[in-house]
Amino acid sequence: MREIRYLESEYAEASTRLVAVRPLTITPHAGLLWVTIDERAGDHWLKPGEAIALAAGDSAWVSAGSDRATWMLTTEAAKSHASLALWTAHVLRAVWRMLSADSGRRDERASARLQW
Repeated sequence: MREIRYLESEYAEASTRLVAVRPLTITPHAGLLWVTIDERAGDHWLKPGEAIALAAGDSAWVSAGSDRATWMLTTEAAKSHASLALWTAHVLRAVWRMLSADSGRRDERASARLQW
């Protein structure tokens, strides 16, 4: 699963500061987008279809480089949480089946002993 947020920036607006809590990808959809990442040299001028990645903890400034820019923030973090939850569910189900099957066998053995 992916989380996608669409944003729109006007050239006359102040730059937006992003602080990545988890890895993010910035991708312009329309217009020119200016991105500068703190503690990295240089500015980035992104055209539609180009992308730049932010690692968790990165801080960036984003602004429209032309009249208006629409852009996306994308993260894959939800996928890792979903796969972890799915994996945990499979493990718990397997453990439950093992315990249930073993419990059933114990009951059969116990009842057989009682009958004997």
